[in-house]
Amino acid sequence: MRVVRAALLTGVMLAATVGVAGQAQASSRCSARNGYGEQICINSVSYNRADDSSTVFFTLYGPNTDYRVSMNGDSALYNPGSHAFGIAGHLSTQVCATESTYGRVCVS
Repeated sequence: MRVVRAALLTGVMLAATVGVAGQAQASSRCSARNGYGEQICINSVSYNRADDSSTVFFTLYGPNTDYRVSMNGDSALYNPGSHAFGIAGHLSTQVCATESTYGRVCVS
């Protein structure tokens, strides 16, 4: 009984690590904060093999304004907070947040 429970627990932990439908996830990493308190953190990246796409989950910190967030040649406007950004393929570039007054922060 203990062996079965341990095997089930290991399977559940492995499934949580790998994700659903073969999605892999990376750990959190952040840029340095600049003088305005701006920072961008990549919380996780989920890759979906079925359609060769990724979702990048990130958190943006800083003054409440629009930031141009860019990765893999795509970009969109975001306010500070937690967001998800869909891209084709794997994340292969830095993730940057740019604002004309406050500057730019990037994380690899």
